[in-house]
Amino acid sequence: MTTPKFSGSTLVDENGTEVGQVKDVIYDSTESEPAWLVVKAGLLRGEHVVPAEGAWQKSEGQVVVPFPAEVIKAAPKAGKNHVITKEQAAQLADHYQLS
Repeated sequence: MTTPKFSGSTLVDENGTEVGQVKDVIYDSTESEPAWLVVKAGLLRGEHVVPAEGAWQKSEGQVVVPFPAEVIKAAPKAGKNHVITKEQAAQLADHYQLS
C-alpha cells in the first residue's frame, strides 16, 4: 500500500467544507505512517494540527478528515518546527477526543 501525498493538498472536513492547505505531514515514531497533518487555515490563522488517522484522499486530490472544520480551527496551533511532544500529543488527543 502506498501512502497518499497529503502535503500541499487542500484539506476538507467530513462535510466537504474547505479548511486549508496541508503544509506538513508528521510521521509516527517508525516514520512509516502519517500521524498528524499540519494545516494552514487561512491568511490570518495559524497552522493547526489534525490527526492523520482516518484521513483519505479524493481522486481530485483533496484530503478528507473525519472532523468538523470548527474543531480543526479550534485545535492547538502547530509549533514552528512541527515536532509533536508527548504533552502536545496528549492535548491534541483530548481536543479531538481520540481514544
